[in-house]
Amino acid sequence: MAGVAAQAAIEEKHQKEELAKAEIAAAHRVEEARHQQREDMVKAQADYEISQRQQKAKEAAQIEAILQREMEDATPTRRLEGLGRESPHSRVQAYVDNQSAFQNAQEQNQLLQGNIQQFISPLLCQASGISGLGTISRGNKMAVRNVLVTGCSSGIGLALAVRLARDELKRFRVFATMRNLEKSEALKQQAGPALDKMLEIKELDVTSEDSIRSCVNSIPQRRVDVLVNNAGFGLIGPVESQSMASIQRLFDTNFFGLVRLIQEIFPDMKQQKRGHIVVMSSVLGLQGLLFNDIYSASKFAVEGFCESLALQALKFGIRISLIEPGPVISEFERKLYDEVASMDLSGVDKETLDIFHNFYLAYSKEVFTALGQSPEEVAEHVLKVITSENPPLRYQTNSFYTPITTLKHADPSGNLPLNTFHQMIFQHDRLFKASLSLLKMLQWRKRRDMD
Repeated sequence: MAGVAAQAAIEEKHQKEELAKAEIAAAHRVEEARHQQREDMVKAQADYEISQRQQKAKEAAQIEAILQREMEDATPTRRLEGLGRESPHSRVQAYVDNQSAFQNAQEQNQLLQGNIQQFISPLLCQASGISGLGTISRGNKMAVRNVLVTGCSSGIGLALAVRLARDELKRFRVFATMRNLEKSEALKQQAGPALDKMLEIKELDVTSEDSIRSCVNSIPQRRVDVLVNNAGFGLIGPVESQSMASIQRLFDTNFFGLVRLIQEIFPDMKQQKRGHIVVMSSVLGLQGLLFNDIYSASKFAVEGFCESLALQALKFGIRISLIEPGPVISEFERKLYDEVASMDLSGVDKETLDIFHNFYLAYSKEVFTALGQSPEEVAEHVLKVITSENPPLRYQTNSFYTPITTLKHADPSGNLPLNTFHQMIFQHDRLFKASLSLLKMLQWRKRRDMD
C-alpha cells in the first residue's frame, strides 16, 4: 500500500510539473502574441498616417484640377472646344462620388485609429507617468467631472451646456457661465430637470480678471476638470470701416479672454496633473476669408497660443483641443448681420462697397443656409472630443471645409489657396457658383445619408 501511495504522489508531482511547464509556455505565447500585436498596431498607425498624407495630397490635386478645368471652360474658346466633352456638372458629380467614397474610407481609418489609440495610449501614458485623460477614476468609481463653459447665453455655449448636463451617464457637473445673467432664461428652460442638479449658472465676464477669479473661487475646491472657452463674437466688413475701439474690444474677448481664463485655471490643473482645455476656434483660424480680417486674426492668435501652450500642458497631463467649426446658424450670425445694417461705410470706396454688399453678403448668407451647422450639431462634436481617451489638438466639425484647409497645406508658399480664391471671387463668378453648388450637393448627400 505504501508503494502505491508513493507512486501516486510521484505521478501527481509529475503532473504538477507538466502543468507548470504548460502554464509557462502559455504565458510565453501570450507575451509573444502581445508583442506581435503591439508591432502590428504601430505598423498600422504608421501606414494610416502615410495613407492620410497621400489622400490629402490626392484630394488637393483633385480640387485643383476641377478648378483649373472650370477656369479653362470659362473662356469663349474653351466653351466652343468643349462641345461634346463631359459637362462641368458630370465632373462635379464624379467628384461628389469620389468625395463620398473618401469620406467612407476616412471613417474606416478613424475607426482603425481609435482602436490603435485604445491599445497604445495606456502604454504611452504608463511610460510617461500620465494617468488616463478621458475619465477621472477614484477607486472603482468614476467621478463626475466639473466642466466650466463660458458664453452660455445662446448658440454653441448654450447647446453644449445643456448637452453635457443632460448626459445620460451623468458624467458632468456643468458650470454654465455668461456675462449677463439676465440672459439666462433660455438656458434654464432647455436645461429642464438638470438645472441645479447637474447644471449651475454663474456669472463670468472673460474681460474681467476679478470676475473670472470670483467664479472659479465659487466652485468647490476650485476644481475645473474641463474648461470650455466659448465666449466670443464676430466682426465683418471692410477693414477701413472698423474702429480701433471695436477691434480692441473683439481681441479683448476672443483672445485676451482666453488668456485670462488660462492664467487663472491652468496652474490648478498643473498641480492636479490632469485637465482638458477645449477652445472654440474656427476654420477662419486656419484660413483667412474676405471681409473677416479682424475676426480671422483673433482666431489665428488663439490657434498659435494654444498650439504653443499644448506642449507644456502635455508635460503635466493636460490636453488642449481646438474646435474649428465652419458657419454655425445661431444668434452669433444674426448679430453679425444686424451690426452690418448700422455700420458706417461712408469712408469706403465704391468698388469695395460693391464687392461687400453684392458679393460677400449675398453669398455668405447662402453659404450659411447651405452649409451652416446647428449649435446642437457642434455640441455633439465637442462632446466626442471631451469624452475621447486621446483628444486631438485640432478638430474640424464640418468635413466640407477640409478641402479648403487642405489647399493651404498643399502649397507651402501659400499661393495656391490665395490664387484659387482670388480667381473664384474676382475672375470667375460662374466657377464660384459651381463650387457652391458642389458644396450644397455634398451637404445634401450627407443629410440624406444621416436620415
